[in-house]
Amino acid sequence: MDAKREIMRYLRDTDELINAVKVKHVERAEEILKEILTYVKDFDAGQIEAFIETSRQLSNLALQKALVSAQSRNQAGVETALKEAVEFWPTNPEIQKFLKTMVSRLDIKDIAVTDFDHLMEQKDFRGIFNDRFRFAAALATDNARNGKFLEIMKQMEIIETAMSQAKELVRQHNDFAAWEIVEKVYRQFPEDANLNKMRSDLTVNASQFASVIAGAEREAQAGRLWPALLLYIKAKEIYPFSSIANDEISNLAKKIVGESSN
Repeated sequence: MDAKREIMRYLRDTDELINAVKVKHVERAEEILKEILTYVKDFDAGQIEAFIETSRQLSNLALQKALVSAQSRNQAGVETALKEAVEFWPTNPEIQKFLKTMVSRLDIKDIAVTDFDHLMEQKDFRGIFNDRFRFAAALATDNARNGKFLEIMKQMEIIETAMSQAKELVRQHNDFAAWEIVEKVYRQFPEDANLNKMRSDLTVNASQFASVIAGAEREAQAGRLWPALLLYIKAKEIYPFSSIANDEISNLAKKIVGESSN
């Protein structure tokens, strides 16, 4: 079990590392890489380290070009260079400093703010995520909106990581584990369309397990603790590594023992 836990930890961390690289979250990639290297001594970190260093260098170089364009009042050049800087390293702290001093009144910012507010009204967080590079640059100096934007990015990172892990588990023909990972995140963020579709597809593939879990939850909500406990035990028999079943079995057992002692 210890070995399995270490393997699951490694798979989780490498999935998160891959997702951090995909969204070019340099600081997050560096943090995860350091964590992996604490327990995997033969991990080949060369490519990831090169990605981190190159992303930083290219982003800072693009900012230098944006500065030159701003000094010559070349707005189109500023926008192009700034877009490059954000694409290479969206969370580059120098971008915010640049925006505060040089481009706080660019038309591109006003358009991005309008688009962001519109997507927020619709609760289209996936739309914000898909256009995250533009919003990252435009909202860097807007304290109220930037806070909301960063929260959405954290939420989307959780969703994207779960979906990536689920895809890998499906590839390994472990539909029960894939469904459970997506189900847990769905309960936190039920509004994401991509997550909803994946959950629907996985519910079909893991219908036996998902149906038993749903039945157990109905029984528990109705206050029928023993039937709920038995259904969670059945779910654990279907998928022995189910964290949902394990947690609920423990919770229900405590409640039943508490009721018996009263």
